[in-house]
Amino acid sequence: PDARQLEGCVALINKAKRPLIIAGGGVHYSGAMDVLREFSTKYGIPVGETQAGKGSLPWNDPLNLGGIGVTGTSCANKIASNADVVICVGTRLSDFTTASKTLFSAHNVQFIGLNVSSFDAAKCNAASLVADAKRSLLLLNEKLENYSTSRNYQRYCKEEINKWQHYASEVCSPVNSSLPGDAQVLSVINEV
Repeated sequence: PDARQLEGCVALINKAKRPLIIAGGGVHYSGAMDVLREFSTKYGIPVGETQAGKGSLPWNDPLNLGGIGVTGTSCANKIASNADVVICVGTRLSDFTTASKTLFSAHNVQFIGLNVSSFDAAKCNAASLVADAKRSLLLLNEKLENYSTSRNYQRYCKEEINKWQHYASEVCSPVNSSLPGDAQVLSVINEV
């Protein structure tokens, strides 16, 4: 990737108070799952997954918000709506992911696009880093020095994740009726 682009992305992340990572299919294509997990854990940045990015982090990772956008979880979408910097890793930022560009509503929210396609990297007027997802994350990690999100932000994200997991657990629990609902059936399929 271009050195100036890399420095610009590092500068944006260093200023971020409420960052969010969106993991797309490019995370899988580049084999960046472990690198993404290390990056999000090291800096305390939560991760929302696109449809193609599902499984970028294990479902029970403490920073995994689950799906994002129209088909996303309430915690991912709530955190996205308040994010000040959105790091888009290997995603095309489709309408499903961005809720037709209405999901990110914080004043002056800024985007960083890490993608092998310059067109996709530049979406949402993003600061672009045109490169492979894994390589980009490794380079960002080398350049970020003492960055970390605040303990308050990390606590807030964990509370939102816990609320979502509690809700999902309730919805997926067996009910006292003759026919299970969709959530109960999918829960059993997931267990199997």
